[in-house]
Amino acid sequence: MKFLLTFISFFFLELLFCQTRTPQLGELIKRVDSLKNLIQSERIDNQLRILDLKKLLSEKQAQLDLIKQKYNIQNDETNLTPSQLNNNTESITIGKQIWMKENLNVSFFRNGDPIPEARSNEEWIAAGKQGKPVWCSYDNNPKNDEKYGKLYNWFAITDTRGLAPSGWKIPEFEDLNVIDSYLWSDVGSKLKSNIGWNSWNVEERCKSCIGWTDDHRKSKKCISCNNMGVRISKTNSGNGNNTSGFSAMPGGFRNANGNFEKIGQESLFWSSSEQYSLYGRYRMLTNMDNELLMNYTTKDFGMSVRCLKN
Repeated sequence: MKFLLTFISFFFLELLFCQTRTPQLGELIKRVDSLKNLIQSERIDNQLRILDLKKLLSEKQAQLDLIKQKYNIQNDETNLTPSQLNNNTESITIGKQIWMKENLNVSFFRNGDPIPEARSNEEWIAAGKQGKPVWCSYDNNPKNDEKYGKLYNWFAITDTRGLAPSGWKIPEFEDLNVIDSYLWSDVGSKLKSNIGWNSWNVEERCKSCIGWTDDHRKSKKCISCNNMGVRISKTNSGNGNNTSGFSAMPGGFRNANGNFEKIGQESLFWSSSEQYSLYGRYRMLTNMDNELLMNYTTKDFGMSVRCLKN
């Protein structure tokens, strides 16, 4: 009898304990399930982030591979920045200055950030209005980059991320002026390449028909000028003698409206110097002149860049 009473007492105690334990156990189960869901959600998010990072890494590696293939860069040079990889050029010395032998041809800033490319006129104009850096190939043809380098707006050359590769800088206007003091006369001819510049014609009034009236021209044809009233007296070469080794090529420019102009005729080089805070200063070579001309224009023009050693 004593045993039976003990058993009954234990049964009721166990029943009472289960009633108080069950709500706590249910809450614990809910918390465990919630934690499992949180862990699963975090795992999925991390997997997505990892996939995004792998995709970005793959894209960057593909860009580096193309650059290395283009410039025949070996694997032991892969620690270089994209900007350095993309501008593996020789240098030349003019006086005490050391210049790159080719125009800048980079599509990354020194820190590795890509520089936006503006292909359409609308993209080019928008970047100029917003003061944002952009580059382009002349006529949007990448083949022109190999010969002339890329064209950059002024905002790209002065961006704090650095357009020039490590060890180089964008020249100030005074840096470009120093060239004159080193080369003296016919500076343009000494800087221009001895190939690639368009020739130009010298025209004069045709002496054979200078007194002809319009009626006389209708009845008779001048064999010297084909009734144009002018004739070509001679054709001049636009090439220089390149005695400096600078090898400047006529890469033309892109104007504020996005139109490309003067390839084969002009080479414009940005400086990092401003004029009245609204304009950027530059120097220019032309096929019709043997001087290194100077000027300034709005910062939304696209010009060549030649880097100077720091």
